[in-house]
Amino acid sequence: MPRTRSARPRPRPRGAATPGLEEPWESLREAYLGLRRQWSEVLRQFDLSLSEIGVLDLCAGAPAKVSGVARAVGLTPAGGTDVIDRLERRQLVRRVPHSVDRRVVHVRLTPAGLRLHREARSARRDVLHDVGRAMTEDERRALAVGLEGLLGAMRRRGR
Repeated sequence: MPRTRSARPRPRPRGAATPGLEEPWESLREAYLGLRRQWSEVLRQFDLSLSEIGVLDLCAGAPAKVSGVARAVGLTPAGGTDVIDRLERRQLVRRVPHSVDRRVVHVRLTPAGLRLHREARSARRDVLHDVGRAMTEDERRALAVGLEGLLGAMRRRGR
């Protein structure tokens, strides 16, 4: 029988045995997909996709090279160009040639892009705050410790 995705992670009964090696990864996957779904819903009010907010995030601090935008947000080069084109048509970003190297083009947020990014980022952050408030202090602490452990293991493995 095929496995179906549930809308919410299945809680482990209190006092249940320590999870197997695969169980936390499935929980992490479900949590990630759930957050993406909630963020997508919130971003719809700004007429933004997750890829578009990724580009706005990337360019918010400083202009980003067009050539690196797609890679940074996990898109193909053609997909990155499509996202930049959509944002440019909405006048949220503009392409700016490099002052010295004509081969390099940067993506910069416009004032309208900066405003929309701030609003969308705040709405996305509200989702995380709501989820965090729904957790107990012990659950938040355990999550933080677990994620730090995961990041540490990934860094060690990356050596």
